Order: sequence, then structure tokens, then C-alpha cells
Amino acid sequence: MTDLDRRTTEALTTGWVELGPGRVHAAVWFRLLRTVVDEVSTSLVRTGRWATRLVAIWRAAGRSRPLRTAWVPFEDLHWDEQAKVLEAAAIGIALVESGEIDAGGAHASLLSPRPYEPVDPGTAPTRSSYPAAERDLWADAHAAVEAAIAAARGDPASARSLYNFLRMGVPHRGGAG
Repeated sequence: MTDLDRRTTEALTTGWVELGPGRVHAAVWFRLLRTVVDEVSTSLVRTGRWATRLVAIWRAAGRSRPLRTAWVPFEDLHWDEQAKVLEAAAIGIALVESGEIDAGGAHASLLSPRPYEPVDPGTAPTRSSYPAAERDLWADAHAAVEAAIAAARGDPASARSLYNFLRMGVPHRGGAG
């Protein structure tokens, strides 16, 4: 439940959620969550080939599956039953993410763990590994910065100019200056 709450809060506050394959838009997370909630609250009569997975989810939740003959919207469930359904949904998501059960549907792959992909660490770049033209540009930029700092140390107008340049893009907070 904590993970489900954390993800939902992340979706509400940032507009994104981190899932196995990567960052997912909040709208996708809420559609996915709603689908899982609807699935775990589906009556046994209508589960078909997913019955064993749903029974496993409810068993992992330590509860028996609600016995209904017709589907009831989540919002129409009593508060106690809503809490049980949310817990079962959280457990179902965790079971899919851990690979203990598989899931179907358009967004099921979003709950799959990210496959291990080894990354070649490569070699750290050195100044000598940059092309000559790029080394010259860095040297020129470094020299220009040093010259601006030296000028600012001896001339108030140069210091003000450098200060204003460095503050470019920083929002003004009022006051003098």
C-alpha cells in the first residue's frame, strides 16, 4: 500500500511515475491503477482465465475474494471494502512486478521489471582525448573567464557587468540592485 500511495502522490505532484520500464505519464498510471482496481473487484463469475491469478492476489492479501455475482463500481463499495480492494490492487501490482504472476492488457508491460542491461563503463575522457578544435574552444573560454575576473577585481564597472552577466536568468526578488 505504501508503494501504491507513493506512486499516486508522485503522479499527482509531478505528473509522472517511475515504473519498471521507466517514467510513465500520470494519466497512464491512473488508467493502469483503475484497471487493476476493477480487475481485483470483478465478480468470480466473470473472471474466466484470470481466476487463478485473482485468487492468488486475494490469497496474498490474506483475505477471501468478495463474493458477488455482479460487478460493483469501486466508488459504490463500502469504505471497508474499498480499503480491501486497494490493498489487493497494491498486492497484485507487486506480484506482477516481481514476476510471480503475469498480466495481460495494453499497459501490463509497464509493471514488468526492467530487464538487466549491462552498460559498458567505457573510459573516462581526458583533456587530450578532446579534438584539437574543442580543446582550443575550452582554452579560449577559460581565458575569457579569467580575464573578466581579473578586470572585475580592479574596476567596479567591470565587476558590476560580470555580476549582472552571472545573474542572467535568475529571477529578480525586488529591492535595490
